[in-house]
Amino acid sequence: MPLVLQIPAVVVGTCKEGYKPTEMESITCTNSGKWSAPSPSCKVVECYAPQKPMHGLFNCSNPSGNYAWNSSCNFSCEEGFVLKGPDMLQCGASGKWDGQEPTCEVVKCQAVPQSEGSLMNCSHHDTELKYKSTCDFVCAKGYTLRGSPQIQCSSDGHWSQPIPVCEAFPALGKFLAIGIPVTGLSILSVILFIIWVQKHLQKKRKSFTLTRYDLFPDS
Repeated sequence: MPLVLQIPAVVVGTCKEGYKPTEMESITCTNSGKWSAPSPSCKVVECYAPQKPMHGLFNCSNPSGNYAWNSSCNFSCEEGFVLKGPDMLQCGASGKWDGQEPTCEVVKCQAVPQSEGSLMNCSHHDTELKYKSTCDFVCAKGYTLRGSPQIQCSSDGHWSQPIPVCEAFPALGKFLAIGIPVTGLSILSVILFIIWVQKHLQKKRKSFTLTRYDLFPDS
């Protein structure tokens, strides 16, 4: 038996989850026995188009249309950048994504400690050392460089080479520098000592020299 509605009858249209009416949500049966508007239909809910992150990539699946309900988008970043936020978003039945859009932040490296005797020049400030930043090293006079003269911030947040250091020349050099005058003084002292001994011996020889009168007093 067909359903008979009395005037004024109001019909409210509803849609399944993930869909919404195309027109007004309700229609009224008028005195003429006709509906006030065409019967509403339902269409799938859509989310706004997500934005590609700067220095990032995204790939979306749209089974029911442009970013429709249950569509999902996967996000990733270029080399040297790290994703901040969810790596996947899904369009919900309310027409909103289930999370905030992620961003891509540049990878940073730790500040470089400066060793004694080293001179360092970096392409960025200590707090801004990031992917592809470089630091160059030279040593002051009297020091020698141990390690690479240049290091670069890698995409994994580590420096490309161990941090170089400047080492002072071996202690032998100091001993040689000090030893030269000391050795000179030692040799001089030895020579003077030998001369003194020779003179002392000569005096003793003179004092013990015997003449023939001492040996033959009656001659």
